[in-house]
Amino acid sequence: MDGIKAALDYLSLGWVGTILGIIGIGLSVYFYLAAKSNKRLYWCHEGSLLLGRANGQLPPGITVQYYDQQIPRLTRTRVWIWNPSDPTIHRADIESTDPLRIHFDTDGQILAATVQKSHRNVTGFFVAPAPNSATDLVIEFNFLDRDDGALVEILHTGSSVRPELMGTVRGIPKGFSNKGSVGSLPPLMPLRMRRALRINPVILGISLVLAGVVMLISSVISSEQAAILDPAWLKAAVGATYVVFGLAFTYRVRRRHPKALEL
Repeated sequence: MDGIKAALDYLSLGWVGTILGIIGIGLSVYFYLAAKSNKRLYWCHEGSLLLGRANGQLPPGITVQYYDQQIPRLTRTRVWIWNPSDPTIHRADIESTDPLRIHFDTDGQILAATVQKSHRNVTGFFVAPAPNSATDLVIEFNFLDRDDGALVEILHTGSSVRPELMGTVRGIPKGFSNKGSVGSLPPLMPLRMRRALRINPVILGISLVLAGVVMLISSVISSEQAAILDPAWLKAAVGATYVVFGLAFTYRVRRRHPKALEL
């Protein structure tokens, strides 16, 4: 306790807080400028099964057809792709031997693909089927300035709605940043969010039980010891737990792509 009290007394000094604040501001500015100066490419997706079953065969007598072509299922995937950084990404930055493409790791095939929305038409963003692959969609553009990008809708027969953005772009050696799945309600809710919604109430319940136990202990010990277990900070801790879970949920369901690419 003496060590904790000494540390708190030290941090309460005005000049210590000022120095820590200056360091924090300096680090924030450094990381912000570093992030803006690096070339990046972000993407996210959503998807749904329109017709058929994700797994297994349809019942006898029931078929799914696309322009008179019999298919096992019809799946729709939407992919948002954009440049969040200041450096411009040019067509010449794409390595011709490893083109930028949307890839589905399934045994299905891509039936159709369209650019549903583009931030600016002058960027020339378009997609086309890969010449030697039924599960790849090649992406090309003239250039992408900051926040330039497009929304691509793909109809395919895959059982999975999740694609991968593949290829090599000069200046982005670590690959492209996947911002996750769009959609906040089932069945489009990401698996991690569904798990969080199951786990968070459990953690909250445990914290409330522990708060009750601590308050019970404080009622049977001496007043000096009970001061350490002051119910006031317990209430603050429980309240903070609610706030943290609320902020975490809000973060998970936030819009991941630029507003200009909203349908």
